[in-house]
Amino acid sequence: MSHSPTHRIATWLPLSLVAFALLGSLMLVAVFKRFAEREDRIAFSALAQANAAFLNQSTLPRSEQMADQLAKLLGLSVWFQQARQRIGNAPPNLPPTLPAEAQPRQINTLLVIGILLPSSDPPTSIFFARPARPGSAVFLRPDTWLTLAAFWLLAALFGILIARRVTRPLSQLARAVPLLGQDQPLPALPIHRSDEIGQLALSFQSTHTTLASERQRRTEAERLAILGRMATSLAHEVRNPLAAIRLHAQLLEGATEPERRQSQQLIESETTRIEDLVSQWLHFARPSPPVLTPINLAHLQARTCQLLLPQATHAGVILTPAPTTTAPTVLGDPNRLHQALSNLILNAIQATPADGKIELSLHSTDTHLTLQIEDTGPGFSPNALLHGSDPFFSEREGGMGLGLAVAREIAHAHRGDLCFQNQNPPPGALVTLTLPLSPQA
Repeated sequence: MSHSPTHRIATWLPLSLVAFALLGSLMLVAVFKRFAEREDRIAFSALAQANAAFLNQSTLPRSEQMADQLAKLLGLSVWFQQARQRIGNAPPNLPPTLPAEAQPRQINTLLVIGILLPSSDPPTSIFFARPARPGSAVFLRPDTWLTLAAFWLLAALFGILIARRVTRPLSQLARAVPLLGQDQPLPALPIHRSDEIGQLALSFQSTHTTLASERQRRTEAERLAILGRMATSLAHEVRNPLAAIRLHAQLLEGATEPERRQSQQLIESETTRIEDLVSQWLHFARPSPPVLTPINLAHLQARTCQLLLPQATHAGVILTPAPTTTAPTVLGDPNRLHQALSNLILNAIQATPADGKIELSLHSTDTHLTLQIEDTGPGFSPNALLHGSDPFFSEREGGMGLGLAVAREIAHAHRGDLCFQNQNPPPGALVTLTLPLSPQA
């Protein structure tokens, strides 16, 4: 059986600090990148402004030769622009015309600045261009690494402090939790601390002492209570069929042949009921896997209804089994499925008032066979809908509370399911037993 991973503070707290350090580092790098780009643009603009001012005050020609000389001297791309004509070697992939702006701007991968030369006739602008600095250039700055190293050191120290103050005492408490109330001694707890963790450790130690002293008495009391409840329930369930057997055994002497047959049938039915009760208890105490064989569920439910017909007749309830027409077979244990059907039908008989009806029906799909049991009783109470399949839950006085629990366990052992609900519109209950079809079907 797989277990989901445990999310401990000792795991997520360091991860949170690492995430904080990573996010802070990215923010610092972004800030340094922004400052580096700003400084680079300012330096580039100052260089361009100084050379443009020199050319504006000189009488040097605005020629291609002058542009090439400036480009070699400055290590930049330099050209003049008169109207739509470019003089010099301008980089390719630039727009046909560029406005002369005093501030540099990035075009594709180039940083370009254009400055108007007022003394030129005709009007001429000089342009400077160079490749834009890559974003990774910020990592070449020593101040970037110094700032990041200081930030990482502070984050590490803060993480170590938090881990020592929080995770260590909590880990001690976590190791002690499985031993709460057990006979084993607790590990060392941080009871010397004066904060909330120390108060929690003191309270934990006191609770452990109290639970350990009460554990043995509580266990013994619970065991005796369960044994008493089981014995009371079993005695109550067996008393009624035994009384019926005794009565009809006495009536056999001097009875007519029809009365004798009726009494014998009832004795056999009540004996089967006692056997079912004993089998139910044995199955609940020592559950075993079913022995699967192909079964015709239609015939099985019809035989079960026939065995329970005397109880239904005695209760004044009309019990109608599903038609025994050809139905797909299922893989199942006949005895276990008979026990589950007996529990479900007997519950319906006990819940249905006189002159009521209980009807069984079979429905099949490509993969499953469904048996539905409908009655005209009051239906399940809200509490029964929540806890009806819990062991020892019963709203009937003296009931054992194992009928639905054992039936559902048998259904699950057959890779099926059992669900119960109230009919819509009410009144009445609807119990549905679903079993997978046999591969031979």
